[in-house]
Amino acid sequence: MISKFSACIFVSLLAMMPLQETTLETPQVATADTESPTTAAQKVDQTEAPEKPTEPRTVPVVDKEQQSIEIADGWKRLGKNQIWINETKKKVMVRGSICLTEGPLEMFACPLQTKEHESVVAVEAKSSEIHACLVALGFEPGNPVQWQPDFKPAKGPSVQIEVRWKAEGDEKEKRVDAKTMVRKSGTEETMDTDWIFGGSEIFVDRVDGRKIYYADSGEMICLSNFPTAMMDVPIKSSDSAEGLLFEANTKAIPPKNTQVYLIMTPRR
Repeated sequence: MISKFSACIFVSLLAMMPLQETTLETPQVATADTESPTTAAQKVDQTEAPEKPTEPRTVPVVDKEQQSIEIADGWKRLGKNQIWINETKKKVMVRGSICLTEGPLEMFACPLQTKEHESVVAVEAKSSEIHACLVALGFEPGNPVQWQPDFKPAKGPSVQIEVRWKAEGDEKEKRVDAKTMVRKSGTEETMDTDWIFGGSEIFVDRVDGRKIYYADSGEMICLSNFPTAMMDVPIKSSDSAEGLLFEANTKAIPPKNTQVYLIMTPRR
């Protein structure tokens, strides 16, 4: 069961001003068993607990203030990473870049320098920061996917994701639903369901007591079901190479390295 955030995180986030260099607190989600984390949420074909998550490389601090799209009044930038919150409209925005335009997908988006080989967008912020912002807006996570003893999809607030960018030489900003960039494998049919904010887990290193938020290692916005996902699809979706349900919809994705912005709108 995912535990609730403390009220102090909510208050501190709302008090932040644009460009304030403040580190968001790590989400206080359920702590996994240090010897066999996520054993209760393993997949059907797994017999062992997931290994200790790989710690992500430090996300580079991007001090360049000029953005490729216009960021309207009402958005507050949090910390040094490229993440904003709009308290009035109940939205979260992150900046990233296109890292894959064709092939099978396990994620739609991952933190920078984690799982770009199976994601469309590499995001310049952490999964735990997005988690904290969604909670600050009043949207508590539900539960990640469960595989044992029976399959139970991720539950929680649904999240609609819009992608914005400017094509080279084009003054007009492009805006599309993120689902149009993903299609069902082997078809022309695009994804037809929004993501679910199920939350992830905290791994506690039994040696030094450090806490690691699983989804910071890659599972930010998933297309295959992971018990470590921050956001997941609410349908059964394997991560086996021969069973991946989704692939990149190449014709709808801008070229690699295009700077894009993901605007997340949660719904209860």
